[in-house]
Amino acid sequence: MPFLKKKVVSRALNKDELGALIWRIPNENFPKVKAIDQIIVKEFEKAVFVKNGMFQNILSSGKHPVPKDLDEIVWVDVSPKTQPFGIPVFNGPISQDNYQIGLSGTVTSRVAFTKEDVKAFLLEMVGGNPRFDAAQVVDWLRRGPLASVLRDILKNRTLEEFKRLDRENFVNLDLRPRLVYELSKYGIELISMDVTGMTWQNLGSK
Repeated sequence: MPFLKKKVVSRALNKDELGALIWRIPNENFPKVKAIDQIIVKEFEKAVFVKNGMFQNILSSGKHPVPKDLDEIVWVDVSPKTQPFGIPVFNGPISQDNYQIGLSGTVTSRVAFTKEDVKAFLLEMVGGNPRFDAAQVVDWLRRGPLASVLRDILKNRTLEEFKRLDRENFVNLDLRPRLVYELSKYGIELISMDVTGMTWQNLGSK
C-alpha cells in the first residue's frame, strides 16, 4: 500500500496582500477543508476552526490536527500594522468658529491576542467577507469613531485654539483614550497614532 503524505497547510499570501488580516480555507487553492490533515499557525497568527457557523477552537502558534467535520478554517494576523489615514477637509469636523478641518497621519493597530478579541474581530468587523485588511480597519476608523471624536473635540474650540494644541498631548490625551475604547469593542488594539498634517477652509458665517 503506497505511503500517503499528510497535507500540512500554513497561511499563504501574495506580495500585494501583506496588509491582509485574515486568510480563509476553503479558497481558490484549497477548496476543501477535509483534504487538510494539519495546519501551521505562526507566532503572529491565530487560527479558528468553524463548524456550522460556530467557532470550535481558537488556536495559537504551533502545528494542529484538523478535524474532518469542519466547514472552514480562518487564520487571523495579530501583528501590528501601520497605515496612513486622511480626513479630507471637505469631510472634516467643523470648529466653533465655522472652519472645516482636515487631518492626516498614521495609525498603528492590530487584532488583539485574546480569544475573546479574535472572536469579536471576526464577528463584529469581518463578518462574511472573504478578505479583510488593515486598510479597511483604518477606513472604518476614519469614517466612524475618529470622525465622531473629532466632531466632539472641535465643536468647542476655535481653529486657532485647535492649531495651538500640543500635537502629542492632543493625540494621547484627547484622541487615543476615546478611540481605544471604541476599537476594543471590535477586538482591535490601538497601539499608536500620529497626526502629521492639517488643512482647513472657512465655511463663512452661518
